[in-house]
Amino acid sequence: MAAVALLLAGCTQPVTVPGAATATATASSVPTAPPASAAAETAAPSVEVEELRDLQELLPSDFGGVAAHTFAVGRDMLERLAADLGVEVADVQVAFASDHGPAFIQMFAIRVTGRSAQELAGALVRTAYPAEATPEVTTVRLAGRDLTAVHDEALGPQRGTFYLLPRPEQEAVIVAQAFAQPVVEAALGELP
Repeated sequence: MAAVALLLAGCTQPVTVPGAATATATASSVPTAPPASAAAETAAPSVEVEELRDLQELLPSDFGGVAAHTFAVGRDMLERLAADLGVEVADVQVAFASDHGPAFIQMFAIRVTGRSAQELAGALVRTAYPAEATPEVTTVRLAGRDLTAVHDEALGPQRGTFYLLPRPEQEAVIVAQAFAQPVVEAALGELP
């Protein structure tokens, strides 16, 4: 993932990243995910809920007793995601929790107003890595949950694997980015 632009230690509110005039990156294409145009044509209406929880509340506050840090996501990934969904970067809401110690785990919750969790997950499959990547998409079961794993053989050693957990009831997707599945499984156990 791109270098962290801003460290927001102790942040308890979701981070909304201001938009850019135009997105400069293009979305990558993954054969197992529907194209953006198909997702837009079949977009499900928003899930009706009494109240959507704050995105930061969807993430762990610690990992095995180590306090989580919060920070802004790489702008390049947000630009690819926004372009794929046909929205402005400012429309993408993001919250983070991470442990950059020996285990290394980054978890983030993402929501785009008017887009379903499934639609957002499809866009994340296509945009987690830069356009030149050719990620493999698989389903894995960790901590009793089915997740979509997005891994690129060439970029994985530097960026890890992205594990996607749609949360339809919150119109959000939880993303875990790590180098080892056991770390992700332990982090999933910390979800509120």
